[in-house]
Amino acid sequence: MDGVELDSKWKILSLEDDTDFLVKQHWNLVDYKPEFVYNAIRSILDSSFNKAGMVRAIYVKINNGVLFEVKPYARLPRTCKRFCGIMVDFLQKPRICSGDGNEALLRVIEEPFASDLCDSTRERETFTIRTKMRKPTSSLKKPKRKLRDEENTREGESNKIELLGKRKIKMKDEDRIFELPGFPSVSSLQKKKPGVIFILEKASLTLAYVGKKFQVLHPDEHADFMRKKNMDPYRYRSDILYEALSIILGSRLNSVGCIDAIYVKTDDGVLIKVDPRASLPKSLTKFRAMTSKLLQKFNVKAKGTSSKLFHLIKNPVTQYLPVNSRKIGLSFSSQEVVDIDDYVSSASDDTTLVFVVGAMAHGKIDQDYTDEFISICKAPLSANACLMKICVALEESRDIFCFN
Repeated sequence: MDGVELDSKWKILSLEDDTDFLVKQHWNLVDYKPEFVYNAIRSILDSSFNKAGMVRAIYVKINNGVLFEVKPYARLPRTCKRFCGIMVDFLQKPRICSGDGNEALLRVIEEPFASDLCDSTRERETFTIRTKMRKPTSSLKKPKRKLRDEENTREGESNKIELLGKRKIKMKDEDRIFELPGFPSVSSLQKKKPGVIFILEKASLTLAYVGKKFQVLHPDEHADFMRKKNMDPYRYRSDILYEALSIILGSRLNSVGCIDAIYVKTDDGVLIKVDPRASLPKSLTKFRAMTSKLLQKFNVKAKGTSSKLFHLIKNPVTQYLPVNSRKIGLSFSSQEVVDIDDYVSSASDDTTLVFVVGAMAHGKIDQDYTDEFISICKAPLSANACLMKICVALEESRDIFCFN
């Protein structure tokens, strides 16, 4: 997270917004992704572990050596762009206080951070998370072709979607799924247990004609338009769906081929099927551009192939589910609070688990096709935190973490 002065104002450099500047300076594009820091902090703050009061402190050390503390009860902005705006102010002054100004939610501290911890006779566990992208190792199968738009590509990615007709990237079948070292093979996992299906309900993908073109609405980009139309901004949170799909598609469960299908049901009743082999765009802005194209042309294909990575299908979703499926709805208001690890471990080996999760800011899912509703935490969880707990539990039950 480096701050520079551009156009007479300071800003945090980002690959999405400052590609031309980074290329001109001959800087490594991969090192300027503040969304990694944002997503890491937000995952901790949204976790049930933090809601239960078990997180004592969060320390972040950025690449220029600045060390700062984030209070566990702080609330991050809804988007990474707003987070970067706050960090610009924060890096120019030592702290950011709460609304009443009585307590610092973010503050710069001196190293070592261990001296800032409270003394206790009981040992405290400290976890270190690297938010920098790892470069692909030699054991990964790298595509042999050359990409035409290299500055907009990320190392190690083989799947790309042509969003606005600017990229010309071919995709081969052998490039879509590659085996990582230490992961069980797909065939061995499928022999043990059937795959998993995710259904994301009430996702917000509302298409509107704004600025002489159709766009998917989002409160950060279309605040004036929503104000004129008296629209509730909390009903148009496409970022929730983007984060939810990022968790599912980026999970180890999906890397080994254990996810059979992903379905998205919008609040307007549109049903979308997502291919688990798809790769999401790198930013929310590009994701909204892709979904806008999807809602107008009904599908998004991988460049160079006829396979549909995203496409609209007919309702109801139950006609696409296996006969032996067990449809599980996730709801905080459910009376049945379960331990998700024990729950997935006790599932029958011949049953396909179908998890129905709400992808909206407020409200609950109320679907008749679910067999049961469960709650996996005594505190309300966001969609990405809920999906992360489910994916981790499924990975452990299928020994995906086993590196023997």
